[in-house]
Amino acid sequence: MLAVAPAWVAFLANGATFAVSAVLISTMRPDPASAGGRTSRAGQLGEGLRTVRTTGHALWLIVIVAMAEFTYGAQTVQLVVYAKQSLGLGSGGYGVLLAAAGAGGLVSALVNGRLSTSRRVSLIVVVAGALACATQLAYAGVQVLTIALAVTVIGNAGLVSCEVVGETALARIVPRDALGRAIGIFDAVSVAAMVAGAVLAPVLVASTSLRASLLILGGVALAITFGCGFGLRGLDAVNARRADALASRVQVLQGLPVTVGVPQIVLEQLAADAQFCPLPPGIDVVVQGAPAHAFYAVAEGRVVVHRDGKAVVHLGPGDSFGERGLLDHAPRNATVTTEIDTTLLRVEGRALLDALEATPSLRPALDLSSTAPGVQVPPGETPMVDDPRWVET
Repeated sequence: MLAVAPAWVAFLANGATFAVSAVLISTMRPDPASAGGRTSRAGQLGEGLRTVRTTGHALWLIVIVAMAEFTYGAQTVQLVVYAKQSLGLGSGGYGVLLAAAGAGGLVSALVNGRLSTSRRVSLIVVVAGALACATQLAYAGVQVLTIALAVTVIGNAGLVSCEVVGETALARIVPRDALGRAIGIFDAVSVAAMVAGAVLAPVLVASTSLRASLLILGGVALAITFGCGFGLRGLDAVNARRADALASRVQVLQGLPVTVGVPQIVLEQLAADAQFCPLPPGIDVVVQGAPAHAFYAVAEGRVVVHRDGKAVVHLGPGDSFGERGLLDHAPRNATVTTEIDTTLLRVEGRALLDALEATPSLRPALDLSSTAPGVQVPPGETPMVDDPRWVET
């Protein structure tokens, strides 16, 4: 757009995307299941702050990511001057550095999945955040374009990795029912830090010099980052305990064709809302015409799917069923019965729908996996299986 039209056209188009987003978001309705527990905005903010304060390591994670964002905000001002004065690139120099920053983001995307599942999350968050902050010190002493571009790639890769791994770690340690509010605090603090950096940088540049502003802001951000790193002691142990507790359930979910390519953190969230159900032969796990309230994976044993008394298909380990009811809001059109001693992994329906929001690519796989529709169970009705003989025991 900048190449073929006046600059105001690009700004207008960019602003229009936010307007469209606002319209789309305004059409979303609150989850009826949580209507009874709705609180004021001030109350939600207070709950989020209390969760961050009382959850071990949460505050330190948020501050470390905030320091990386603070650096990013400061550099939106500093690098414009740096590209023109130190690198001699003229008015278009900042765009060159932005391109390098984008390349750094792409580099981080290649490794963030593995970094998020590492057993050394605390070290990764601190190192990634420190790399982002240390670019300030590097720019203060570098006037060679190739080195500056390398610094920008590395720094932005650290910034993105710090954000992704930090938020993933936060999602593991915060109670699920308070996670949304804690992530809200995480996002708010990150944006506030970014704005603070963008406001403070020009003041320092004007009152001292570009080099002094880079050294001062970079030194402060690095000191805070390393200081908060001491607060993350014990995080790896907490992270490992949670991973071990969910390992057997995650393993079953990973073996399903529908979850191929689903991020590890989403699998862990599904596993956290799942439990193993050992069932004897002859139990109707779901019943034709009944409401749907869960998704099931066969861990061991075998089940038969039958409709109107006629067997349709037999399912064994690695197979799943029950998702259509949660996706289509219609009665079950088939009954699923255990044929032998069978262990199922039962995933709460709400957890599956939440996973679809986080991983839209999961929907096509689920669409192809079954054709048995159902409905969501009303609040308060969540039997383990539909067969009353089993529920009563």
